[in-house]
Amino acid sequence: MITYHILNDTISSIKWDTSDIRLFIKRNLGSELWDLLEISKDYEILTKIIIISFNGGVCASGELSDKVIKKTWKMAKLFDTVYMRGSIIASKLNNTKEFKAMLERAIRNGYNSSDFGAVGNTSIDTYGKTLSVVLLIKNCEKYFPFFEYVFTDLESRYSHIEYYMYENDSSDLSVELLQRFMENRKGSLYCESISNNADHGGIKKERGEYMCILRNTLKRRHGKLTTDYTLLMDCDVYFNPSCVNKLIYKLQEDSDIVMAASFCKAWDIYRNHKCVHYYDTLAFITEDGLSYEHTGNRCLMKECKWCKNQINSRGLTNRRYPEDTTDIKAKSAFGGLVAIPTNIYNKVWWEPTICEHHGFCAQIRKYGNIVISRGIETFIAKPRDTLIDRSKIISLLY
Repeated sequence: MITYHILNDTISSIKWDTSDIRLFIKRNLGSELWDLLEISKDYEILTKIIIISFNGGVCASGELSDKVIKKTWKMAKLFDTVYMRGSIIASKLNNTKEFKAMLERAIRNGYNSSDFGAVGNTSIDTYGKTLSVVLLIKNCEKYFPFFEYVFTDLESRYSHIEYYMYENDSSDLSVELLQRFMENRKGSLYCESISNNADHGGIKKERGEYMCILRNTLKRRHGKLTTDYTLLMDCDVYFNPSCVNKLIYKLQEDSDIVMAASFCKAWDIYRNHKCVHYYDTLAFITEDGLSYEHTGNRCLMKECKWCKNQINSRGLTNRRYPEDTTDIKAKSAFGGLVAIPTNIYNKVWWEPTICEHHGFCAQIRKYGNIVISRGIETFIAKPRDTLIDRSKIISLLY
């Protein structure tokens, strides 16, 4: 039985019951499909995927209903063996008819993991793949425990991960922590003090130029990479390990996509204003050229109450993205966590534009599309956020 708490919109416990599953499938997909499922040797796993992937559940009263469960992934996360498979289905399919046809093919042709993505605790078609992780680091002491944890997890899901990190002018224990991390890992750590080190704030060309120098310095030093995929990330970005798998799956399932970015939410706005705010508004340029200059550097998410008035006052009410948006095509994006095929990453460089990602993405788009995936959610913390704040972020992601 699935216990659903209406007040906080979460699911606290699950015990799979055949009668509940039968009722759910018949109501949402029809009796004919239930008959197919019942004789399938993969009956249990397939039915769990269906329930996870649809907006439905059992209310606190114990009766199956069609009530929308906004946080349905809380249920999925209790079953790691189906979490990524269910998430792929939910992100790819928009209607019951399409899902039903897909499921019928899988059952009739013999269940194959490629129909649904991941298998068990392995990654989504990535176990045999190799990954480069590239990032700039400064004063990451509070972030590092998470960084070490999440990549230790990911190392079990890929055949090989290597790390290329550039640290400069940290005043905390970052250098010591990073050196220890790299002791038994492949890649390179570059640490140095920069005589003209600067922390440029605000939107200014000097900042874009400076960040361009730092990112290209790291790229020149690590040289040509030979992995399958490159993960570009910022410090203080928090994510579930499955986010990396999903980003790479985006590249695998659509050859026209050459850069997949996560949907990164600002923790301080989420905490203080109780709404979802897409944080990297400076890097973001819509497919038709709408940038920070048009938005006043505010986000275009419909659910962001913090940006609503400013966006509306600029006459952009109809340009806001609804909550159920999936992939957002963009001219430019970053968001703190992106995946790119390494053979393409090797060909491009950051440019001294007002945001260094603008020029970088202009080069990326010569090879294909850039998308921000609304369903791959991460959080960005600020350096001043406490360890308590960071623990709260992690609790939302796991």
